[in-house]
Amino acid sequence: MRRLSSPGPSRRRGFVLLQTLWLLLLAAMLASAVMAMSLGSARDGATAAATFEAASEAESAVHSVLHELLADGRRSPWLAGAPGTPLALDAATVVAVQDAAGLVDLNTADEPTLHRLLLALAAPEVDRLVRAIGAARPLAGYAAVATLDGMTPALEQAMLPHITLFSGQAQPVAELAPAWLRDALALPSAPPPAAGALALAGHTLRLTATAQRHGARSPQLSADILITGRRDQPFLIYDWSWRAQQ
Repeated sequence: MRRLSSPGPSRRRGFVLLQTLWLLLLAAMLASAVMAMSLGSARDGATAAATFEAASEAESAVHSVLHELLADGRRSPWLAGAPGTPLALDAATVVAVQDAAGLVDLNTADEPTLHRLLLALAAPEVDRLVRAIGAARPLAGYAAVATLDGMTPALEQAMLPHITLFSGQAQPVAELAPAWLRDALALPSAPPPAAGALALAGHTLRLTATAQRHGARSPQLSADILITGRRDQPFLIYDWSWRAQQ
């Protein structure tokens, strides 16, 4: 009977070399994957840190501007321009101040005002939404706007800059309303109030801030704040919320 010959030394060396190369290739692939994950994690961590820093700057900006408003009242430069015009606090931070009396109050606006606003925003079902707003009153916070019957995410984002829940007005005060809103609601054309003409005490202001740090931009911070005029409690925060950029 013929005996099977075993592989020669050269064939065994070739097999061992092939296995070694395969293991080296596998190790290189694993090392590359780990390195890519580490770099991705580092980038994600840096982005998260920059976003957090920008958000902190936006919060600080709201407090800084609020302090100036309490000190200067209607003489403050934050209220000197057209209603709601953003101003630069520094090279990377922008703040807008709006008197809520110049916005549409969903809790107290009359039906014609709601109709005109929704038509101007191209709402898909105006009558349905007007009924939903009336049924949901009083709305305690802006999160409730998203739950209104007939509301869509796109319409909600379009509405938020133009509405409030805290002015108590049946329709916006013309001289405090932005030009777009005056046109949309057919309000009389009116110049902004003269510096010092109106006291801030008793008024609710909306402060909107955004900041950018290290390439990351914060969401939009919107704060509705009542100026009480009291020495012991000069302001009261009605709402403090982060919103997507408009």
